[in-house]
Amino acid sequence: MTDAAPLRPQNVSAALPDPAEFGAMLCSRICHDLISPVGAIGNGVELLQELDRGATEGAELQLIGHSAQMASASLQFLRIAFGAASPGDVIGMSAVQRTARLWFSFQRPELLWVDAGGETTRSCARLLFNFLQIAASSLPRGGEVSVVATRDSAGESLLEVTAAGPVVSPSPEAGAWLAGRATETPAGPRDAHYLAAAAHARAAGTVISLHKDETCLRLTADMPPGV
Repeated sequence: MTDAAPLRPQNVSAALPDPAEFGAMLCSRICHDLISPVGAIGNGVELLQELDRGATEGAELQLIGHSAQMASASLQFLRIAFGAASPGDVIGMSAVQRTARLWFSFQRPELLWVDAGGETTRSCARLLFNFLQIAASSLPRGGEVSVVATRDSAGESLLEVTAAGPVVSPSPEAGAWLAGRATETPAGPRDAHYLAAAAHARAAGTVISLHKDETCLRLTADMPPGV
């Protein structure tokens, strides 16, 4: 048997995709692998509830069930927000809305989004979900997050997310990060959705518009056809 050639660093790096897309692929893989076991925990709790229907449900079982539901909602949401999205790959709008509503059921703000049918691209859904994270994290005392997501006959999509509440406090560096500019204050893990939104917008060939005042934050983007 012939010995295999050693894998040198240049051989490996040549096979790697763009760093941002590689990160998205890793996120997709992690979420995919975790969704099934987390879902199984939730199914197990439901089975225990069915088997002991006459008994009073204990606090322990309630905590496990609630935590499993919250983890599943987060994984499904983050899989779209940070996961890989091939150009032109489509997803049903009803599935997008269902995932967003499930995630918002564990957040402080309320989600206002008129039901809409049809399809959107995964790239649009990915940017939209990062907008939703920015909006939700900007409302520490709760409020309302409203969504407008339309797609015309030419395939161009308009994304608009508005956060309104008693306190609207996005990161002070939000404008710079969304524009892809470096700042003196480095972004941390809690700011990942700002950087992801900027990267996704750049990959789609669009820019993000940000408007903010004391009671409102609005994010918009026009997504060109084919992304």
